Amino acid sequence: MRKIKIFNTCYLYKETLKNGLEVYLLPMKSRSEISINFGTKYGNRNLEYKYNNKEYKTPPGTAHFIEHKVFEDKEGSHGFEIFAKLNMKTNAYTSTDVTNYITYGAKYKKPALEALIKMVTDFNISKESIKKEIGIISEEIDMGDNDEINVMFETVQKNIVKKDNFKYSVAGTKSDIKKLDEELLAITHEAFYQPNNMFIVIAGSFNLKEVIKDVRELAGNLKNKSHLEKISPSEPKEVAKIFEEKQMDITEPVYGIAFKFENKESDSKLINKFYINIFLKEIFGKTSVFYIENKKQGLINLPLQKQTEIVGDYMIALLVSFPKDHKKLLKKINESLESHNISPEAFERAKKTFIRKIVGNYDAPLDTAHFIIESLIEHKSDNKNILTILKNLKYEKFNSYISSLDFKNYTSVFINNKNN
Repeated sequence: MRKIKIFNTCYLYKETLKNGLEVYLLPMKSRSEISINFGTKYGNRNLEYKYNNKEYKTPPGTAHFIEHKVFEDKEGSHGFEIFAKLNMKTNAYTSTDVTNYITYGAKYKKPALEALIKMVTDFNISKESIKKEIGIISEEIDMGDNDEINVMFETVQKNIVKKDNFKYSVAGTKSDIKKLDEELLAITHEAFYQPNNMFIVIAGSFNLKEVIKDVRELAGNLKNKSHLEKISPSEPKEVAKIFEEKQMDITEPVYGIAFKFENKESDSKLINKFYINIFLKEIFGKTSVFYIENKKQGLINLPLQKQTEIVGDYMIALLVSFPKDHKKLLKKINESLESHNISPEAFERAKKTFIRKIVGNYDAPLDTAHFIIESLIEHKSDNKNILTILKNLKYEKFNSYISSLDFKNYTSVFINNKNN
């Protein structure tokens, strides 16, 4: 096992099993809880792939659909009761690049790890269960289509990229999921749920020697069936659409603006994400001049919500607000971006804030496991100490990077009340 220092006496242990399965173990002596994660590097961006010398094209929502079906047995019953008997809870999620299955509770239990591995790798599907799930997910899609925040996010996704599958909703559309059948779901699960494309992350209170022994015993015999090749379209620099307005039955308009930055150097992707997060916090955070002045003028009532995401060779930075006048807000945002001037002192303060936040996350097993998956697995930064990266961020490099960004390459979405 490789030992990676996180901070002080906190260490993350990584081992790659002979079948290619990546294992990350983080003992947390100060906590009694446990978070056991078993996931695949397969999300909604992975719509095209080559497997067994044959190319497959799946509709948007396939990864999410498989996630829903994984917890079912041959009879179509959910396996949650297995974990309930062990006093463990379960959860799962699908993102653009990862699908993750979680069981968590008061303490580590080998049967819980065994049940999770078995449930995720044993995939059972039938025409009847597919039909039933289409109905369930269709209701979920309808709920999302009636939520203005979700509509804004999905419209931003669609308009920020031209070719990348990031543009599709994780759940897909109702017409998308109706295209799914037993054969396509089974072969897609087989292709992406192979150990050399999967990971186990365990964080919390446990005995390291005991757990790695259990992992080797329970997951070491999982077999890779055939070579998987993920196919990703080449994404151009330009956004697909600059602006879109939609009308909904809502009480308060919502506005989102997303910037698209090139981010092709793999070694600096996570560093650049930290730089952008620091920049957005200082320019648009709750203590910023932007927020104080525009709140005083009645343009906004709350600080802009901020979100950054690494999507292939690009970084997406999203700002969300509930403005009185979205055109005026856009003008104010552009003015702030053009005239930004972050001092070295402000940079160091922001850096310390992010360090405190990460250290705080390492006190909660669920948050810690999620952070490991996002930073180390999705962004391929497992050879680096995340806190060391943060501490070593330099003001000069930050300034140089921010100055190189094209803030004119953006899309914006305004969701207005249809009665206005």
